Amino acid sequence: MMLRLTMLAITMAALSLLPGCIELAQGYQAGRNDFMQGYQTGIGFAGGGTAASVDDGSLNLYDSSGHAAIYVATDDDLTIYLWSGKPCAYVAGKDIFGFNGKHLGWLHGGVMYDHEGRVVAAPPKTFVGVVALAPIKAIRQLKPLQSFRQFSPFEPFLQTTTWSPISAQAFVLDGVGY
Repeated sequence: MMLRLTMLAITMAALSLLPGCIELAQGYQAGRNDFMQGYQTGIGFAGGGTAASVDDGSLNLYDSSGHAAIYVATDDDLTIYLWSGKPCAYVAGKDIFGFNGKHLGWLHGGVMYDHEGRVVAAPPKTFVGVVALAPIKAIRQLKPLQSFRQFSPFEPFLQTTTWSPISAQAFVLDGVGY
């Protein structure tokens, strides 16, 4: 009899968590859809780079000098990787979080912004001229567990023409350390 009551209590507890899990999954899917919709519409920087920006399930992002810097794996929970294959951060909705839980910035229309609203990295379609050809990506390393997230700060006015003094690699590597 005690075993049945325990099983009933466990079942009731699991059922009470189910709506939260469904909302979490729906929120993830909505965030991924928002990301892809925003990327496809773009922000209209200047429009021009000729290198492909979405290939093999990833969004290639370039630094201010037009060199491939990092990429967002659209086929891997929107994880942000260095070209070396190191996972550093991830996209949740429009927010960028490091695996250490730190809020790093925002991603709008495929463009990555820092906390001051300056551009950190952007897809090639946003550049006026031609960007460098992206190197071959290294094999992806295993992702660390995600820590509890910081609260997202208020989003500043996004300066679509001002580049951040922080390199794209340094920006996402801030999400690795503790």
